[in-house]
Amino acid sequence: MDGKLYKVVVGKKIINDFSYVLHVFSPINHQIIGSIPRVRTKEQIEIIFKNAKLAFHEYRNVDFHIRKKWLLNFCDLLKQKWDELSNIIVWEIAKTKVEAIKEIDRSIEYIKLTIEEYEKIMKSPLIIDESVHNVKGKTGIFTYEPLGVVLAISPFNYPLNLLVSKIAPALISGNTVVYKPATQGSCVGSFISLLLYEAGFKNGEVSCIIGKGSEIGDFIIDNPNISMISFTGSSDVGKKIAMKNSLIPVILELGGKDAAIVLKDANLKLSAKKIVKGAFSFNGQRCTGIKRVLVDVSVEQKLIKYIDEEIEKLTIGSAIKGNFDITEMIDIKTLKNNLYLLLDAYKNGARTNQKIKRKGNILFPVALHNVTTKCKIAWDEQFGPVLPIISFNEIEQAIDICNKSQYGLQTSIFTSNIKLAKKIASTLDVVTININESSSRGPDIFPFGGIKDSGKGMQGIKEAIISMNKIKGVIENE
Repeated sequence: MDGKLYKVVVGKKIINDFSYVLHVFSPINHQIIGSIPRVRTKEQIEIIFKNAKLAFHEYRNVDFHIRKKWLLNFCDLLKQKWDELSNIIVWEIAKTKVEAIKEIDRSIEYIKLTIEEYEKIMKSPLIIDESVHNVKGKTGIFTYEPLGVVLAISPFNYPLNLLVSKIAPALISGNTVVYKPATQGSCVGSFISLLLYEAGFKNGEVSCIIGKGSEIGDFIIDNPNISMISFTGSSDVGKKIAMKNSLIPVILELGGKDAAIVLKDANLKLSAKKIVKGAFSFNGQRCTGIKRVLVDVSVEQKLIKYIDEEIEKLTIGSAIKGNFDITEMIDIKTLKNNLYLLLDAYKNGARTNQKIKRKGNILFPVALHNVTTKCKIAWDEQFGPVLPIISFNEIEQAIDICNKSQYGLQTSIFTSNIKLAKKIASTLDVVTININESSSRGPDIFPFGGIKDSGKGMQGIKEAIISMNKIKGVIENE
């Protein structure tokens, strides 16, 4: 795929000045696949947000049915452009064609469910009066109203779906949106801005800011015209955003170190199958990927055997050559970090039955056993195709390891004793526990969130809508 010049929508304008651009390099061949007009200065950013705020005062009064129509137009355009868009995703983040198409389909479904959920919320205002709450002489009617300008910052690994999950609830509610995609994801982000413009959002409702976070990030998150921030990315950046924006709503979806706890009565073969899928899907580059296995020592060797067998079944190759299970990692830095964690684990006694091997940006999948809590990989998020396995003698040890993590996203428990699984779940310091299944962000209708270094606030379709609205109360007095 040759380098392409991508126009981008900023407010009411389609920007096609390529005198100052961001070059996006493919993790597949390290060649430029896209060049996009980038934002250069703090003054430019201030103008973008100022105009978004002005546009909000008009857009908030646009009839819901028009907002709905434009979003459904956007869905239609995603369908029409699925081949071009999926190819961009393949080249930009090395996701396979099949997975790219799945992401497009999921995003379309997310938009439609968001519209349906918003209609339900708006049709049912909260009414508090004497008949319900014994409130004497008063009737309170509480409704939702849009906040203003929503800043959406999305990551590389789901460049469409995690962007849509921020944009759709904001726009259907009557907010305007300024969004910044990850550098590796900017081709998708700019392409989407044009589809939104074509769908009907032509009057400043949407602006896409292209640039490197290290250069313009502070200017973006500090702007006084922002009414709400929805961020998905690293824990370090998330903490910085939270500290700088204490007086506006901030939703953070950050890192994870999700554990899979395997009890001795689990179906080990099925558990291994689900663990490997959860750990190695998209090369382990998912916050909800299984990042470590905690297994009862009495079944440790059997589980390792089954995990090794499942790893052997994984197909490995370039994302442009087929729908392989393991493809190129997003960049050399991430790959090297995984190699560093592997080396540290080996120095601390860990071993593997797979060969540690790389080919270009592809790191072959590895399961580590004999891992102890002395190993960095027992605690650090690897974000790659390396799976540490730690044994325990008593379930309390596994619970303690889980809860000592700086992260608090999800945990999986594999057992045939559902009652015991629920008891263990009540002791875990995470938001979501999956019984006999790997951790996952979906279904999108479910509430989703993390605590500690894994995030702040809740997402999911209904939760996202509510987070992007404020409650207004009108009190009638007799």
